[in-house]
Amino acid sequence: MKKALAHGVALAAGWLAAGCFYTDEPAAQPPMVPASGGVIDTYYAATVISEARCNHEAKCNGIGPTARYTSFDHCMSVLHADALGKFQGCRYGVKDPALRQCVQEIRTQVCGGLVAPIDWFERSVVCRVSQLCLN
Repeated sequence: MKKALAHGVALAAGWLAAGCFYTDEPAAQPPMVPASGGVIDTYYAATVISEARCNHEAKCNGIGPTARYTSFDHCMSVLHADALGKFQGCRYGVKDPALRQCVQEIRTQVCGGLVAPIDWFERSVVCRVSQLCLN
């Protein structure tokens, strides 16, 4: 009887010890990469658009000591703030397919076009906030 009781106590202690190592919290995950058809966080979307716009500015000589933006960082700072301001009304984020389409348009825009960097969201049909936001 004592042997069976001791065995039961040892078995119960084993189960309790094993339970101490279990957690309901998932292991740390790598940063999420948006999938096609998904929804993008507005901060990330602003970063993606700003980077594309600043790359376009660099390609078109819009960055430099005598240019509109003194450095790539200056360009990113100004255009990221602009994009974040535009995305304030995006209650549920930005549509990934629309964001990809907007970035593609920015990349293919010719230098010297009619769209000034700061007016991009108002003048570009594809990059209008109403097209990008998921509301």
